[in-house]
Amino acid sequence: MSERTTKGLEVGALVLNPNTMRQTLRDMDTLLLDVDPRLRTVQVTVVLTDAQFKALPTTPVTLVAAPAAGLMLVPVALRLTSAFGGGAYTNVDAGATLVLGVGAVAATAALPVADLVVTGNDVQVAADAKITGTTAALLAQPLKLSALNAALGAFTGGNAANTLTVTVLYATL
Repeated sequence: MSERTTKGLEVGALVLNPNTMRQTLRDMDTLLLDVDPRLRTVQVTVVLTDAQFKALPTTPVTLVAAPAAGLMLVPVALRLTSAFGGGAYTNVDAGATLVLGVGAVAATAALPVADLVVTGNDVQVAADAKITGTTAALLAQPLKLSALNAALGAFTGGNAANTLTVTVLYATL
């Protein structure tokens, strides 16, 4: 039905490379259902307020609630769109990153906050990062967005009109 290649996951004549995946939601659903009929992707959009964005280093935001016992959320793709025209953020470490995680387990790749500083910046990420943890740490856990800001703590500055729109495509296994 499917096999791994050096290019990615091959299903029939279609090769998915996580770094170049450009499937629509419908195409992804069809593909996942071909791989395993129990899989279906879901898209969720959450708009973070200025206060939520500033607090990300200390207070993660739940994007998707925890699934039922025995199930796990698996992120497929992530899109972040910033509308930060109201005011610049301060207290941002040069290496500050946004991190998608399942429960307390973070992905191995993170997005630099600097990529979102320009208003209207749109960052799209295929889920090529691994989220590795014990089964107990991953099952029945929510999908969260947080930030790493070194020892600086919460971001400051900004403006009440600033927002960050987070769209995540995920499957439940």
